[in-house]
Amino acid sequence: MRNLSPLFSAAVSLLASAALFPLAGFQQAEKLLDMDTYLEMESVGSPRISPDGDYILFTRGSVDKMKDRNQSNLMLMDLETERIRELTTGSFTVSSPIWSPDGTRIAFLSDRSGTNQIHMMWLDTRETVQLTNLDSAPGGIRWSPDGTMISFTMFIPETGSPLPIKLPA
Repeated sequence: MRNLSPLFSAAVSLLASAALFPLAGFQQAEKLLDMDTYLEMESVGSPRISPDGDYILFTRGSVDKMKDRNQSNLMLMDLETERIRELTTGSFTVSSPIWSPDGTRIAFLSDRSGTNQIHMMWLDTRETVQLTNLDSAPGGIRWSPDGTMISFTMFIPETGSPLPIKLPA
């Protein structure tokens, strides 16, 4: 088992302090959080362990003050060295990263083209391609077990009359 002590201790400390001092923390938060602090905050989300267990893929979010919008990028942590590498950079959002079954590629959602679309990155070269160009935002991306296909969900508005459904008596 890999040593996750820095990440684990930070999470445990945060949860323990929230559980032990919920009211005190809430009362102080009103005094401590100002706009400058908020604009400097970063978030971590969507952690995914690689198929071989050697890496954690995650998103790091922040505020782009110049464009007045949230942004996020893909990050990769080597669990042995604890080194973190930025896989994407830019003022766009990245979400829902998912490893290919063989661990050589990552599929993810990004609005780098203006609307949320599915992208794929080869980890050895960091080459990225946009796989979709849809009017509605895709979601729920999943790799097929053999890594040759990606499935996703998408809302398609109903255009006709609903189909009649006969309920059993």
